[in-house]
Amino acid sequence: MPTAPIRRLAAAALCFISAVAAAQQGLGVLPTLPPAPAIEYSGQTLDLEGTTADVRVTQGATAITRTTPVGLVAQITLPDRIGVVTVEPRVEAGEISEQSVVSALVRQTLGLQRVTGIIELDRPLVTEAGELIGPGSPLPVGSSTLRPYYLRRFGPQEGSTDLIQGVTLVKMPSGPNETRVLVCRLVAQDSAFDIARAHYESILRGLLIEDTSTINRSRAEALRAGTAALALFRSGVLRDHVETRTDTWERLYRPAGPNGRVQEAGYRRVRAYPGVRGDARNIPADQRGPADEQRGYVVKLDARLLADPARGPEGGLVDSRAVYFLSEDSTEELWTANNAIRLPEQEPDAWIEVGGRSGDTMTISVTRGSASPVYVRPKIQGEGYASRVESFLLPELIHAAGLSGVHGFYSYDQSAETIRLRTDTITRSEDGAMTIKTVRAGGAEQVTQLDAQGRVTQTVLASGLVWEAITLDELLALWREKGLPVE
Repeated sequence: MPTAPIRRLAAAALCFISAVAAAQQGLGVLPTLPPAPAIEYSGQTLDLEGTTADVRVTQGATAITRTTPVGLVAQITLPDRIGVVTVEPRVEAGEISEQSVVSALVRQTLGLQRVTGIIELDRPLVTEAGELIGPGSPLPVGSSTLRPYYLRRFGPQEGSTDLIQGVTLVKMPSGPNETRVLVCRLVAQDSAFDIARAHYESILRGLLIEDTSTINRSRAEALRAGTAALALFRSGVLRDHVETRTDTWERLYRPAGPNGRVQEAGYRRVRAYPGVRGDARNIPADQRGPADEQRGYVVKLDARLLADPARGPEGGLVDSRAVYFLSEDSTEELWTANNAIRLPEQEPDAWIEVGGRSGDTMTISVTRGSASPVYVRPKIQGEGYASRVESFLLPELIHAAGLSGVHGFYSYDQSAETIRLRTDTITRSEDGAMTIKTVRAGGAEQVTQLDAQGRVTQTVLASGLVWEAITLDELLALWREKGLPVE
């Protein structure tokens, strides 16, 4: 490949565009890149909450969703960190065209911010900053056809790395007077362009875009059922349940694999009772003020987790205590979660979360170690929000209320630091036992089993780990037998 100085000379000879001249592109047409080979999918799917799109992740890539001022964005890091793919939803009052989105990226990347006029995306264009590579082959996705475009940003000096950028616009089902799109971008090392493009185009081909009328109807029906269920809980079911609930213990483990060994991962104690706001403040009773006497419902969790279950206690420990408070009228919440982290050959660390809600306004602070707190303010929009107390007790409340069918709730997702939809599908057996399949954003599923008395006997998490009911005596005997710390 030519060095950066040679490419810059070519830019001047072919079609260099000054920052003050009108855009004059090279003659001819850029060749269309052939279709990239397909990459298999890993099985992970990211749900872009608030859209009708799911993003399938390719084999070997890692993916997260992150919250930005425009909403949730999918971020996929390609294998060996050769590049990153982002999928960002946008909503505009007017029309959003492919030409405008791609041209904006071209101007930014190639240093043409002051150039006016149309940039023709299929014609040669080279500047001192970079060059257009060309359009990719059309990609059929559902009833649509997508067209990726690629450009190269030259390294700042000879011998430095060039970067490849790709951009694709995906039109989404939209309402009146608005345009909804996904802007899918690739940033990758030039040396890994072929494999990065294969991942990028496979992600584009794997986009799952549901019909907006179908998904909106099913979600609306589930949320209506969930909202009615919350009203039932708040009319007395929650109060009666916490007044009679006894403390429970659960072990966390990974079921036996090919080696036949069951791997212990942790345990927890769960308490729920009628209490006061001050219970969630982690301060002595004699230091509480009048506001701390507000009455409501409290859930307390005390847990010990093995940081690396495969290594046992040598892999480190995480001791956690969380206290959640919900006012009697369900309009206010307060919670604290404290985690003491002890890892081998590292100083002890701490992670503290303090959250509160009044009406539809929620504020959460997260402090990690000696760092300054980070504040999160998730948005509660519309009905169907289940508090932290209700969310944790939800399977038990569903059983106590005698519910069945599909119910949707919005709840706070601590891992994503945002409020997301969860859908609970409830199946009852003839003996009164119950199975609840919970689907969260991104398609992650967990399955909870309850006995005929409404006690949770087992919860299988999306990770494959299992929470299982156990007595304290059984737990102590099990952990001591395996040489695990219980003190």
